[in-house]
Amino acid sequence: MTNAAETITVTSAWARATGRIVIPVDAARLPEVVAAAISGTKFTATDIAINGATLSTSVSAMSWGGKVTLQFSAVAPGTSAIEARSEPLVPTNIFDFGQAKRDMRLLLETIAATAARVTS
Repeated sequence: MTNAAETITVTSAWARATGRIVIPVDAARLPEVVAAAISGTKFTATDIAINGATLSTSVSAMSWGGKVTLQFSAVAPGTSAIEARSEPLVPTNIFDFGQAKRDMRLLLETIAATAARVTS
């Protein structure tokens, strides 16, 4: 099995970030995996469904807070992809000193670690 962390891609520009991860988990289990992954983190779920989720982050010294949208899809039997997009809560915010990218990487790495626990 491939290490899930090796399949993470993250890009960012203007206080927005996008990311993608492919993990060895059936698509039907993604809501459960994401809910477990964000428990106790800076991310709060506002909606989790079979096809995706909406998360939020709160205001910090480096950010005015943000919204993260996740879209779930099946890649193959037992393998799924999550496409993620973040945007600041203040739409005119264009500077975040790299916080959106760090948050996106943290989120996707946490989901990968949780997926590894679920499948082992």
